[in-house]
Amino acid sequence: MSRKIHSNSQSDTVVRIQRYFHRAQTYFRKLLHRYPFPIFAGMVVCILLSGTLAFTVMRVKEPEGIPVFPKAPAIGADIGISGAIQTYDALREVSEIQQVIQSIIEKDSLNAADSVLLISALKRFDELQYAKPSTQNNKP
Repeated sequence: MSRKIHSNSQSDTVVRIQRYFHRAQTYFRKLLHRYPFPIFAGMVVCILLSGTLAFTVMRVKEPEGIPVFPKAPAIGADIGISGAIQTYDALREVSEIQQVIQSIIEKDSLNAADSVLLISALKRFDELQYAKPSTQNNKP
């Protein structure tokens, strides 16, 4: 029969890791004491380089605003598509109304014509929002 070997491998591993970190800490401490100015200068250069890159190369683009819907596809005489085309036209009109409202909001000062245009745009927006789609099909 063979003897059972008793080893405490978990604590041995922990001791080895602690020794490794202690050696690394000692090495970096000696390095900092030996070359303090070059390390400080390197740190400052890294900070300046990071700031320069953050404000030039890695700049986040500003959002373009309200997305614009593309024009309705040129589908002709299909009877089942008429409701979809009406919905698509309504979405395109809503997009145009949103652009008008956005342009009015961005102005510094408003006059009476802008107020009238805004009120009419909001009324049309409400009409489109609560309008029920036509359910009748143009069947021959």
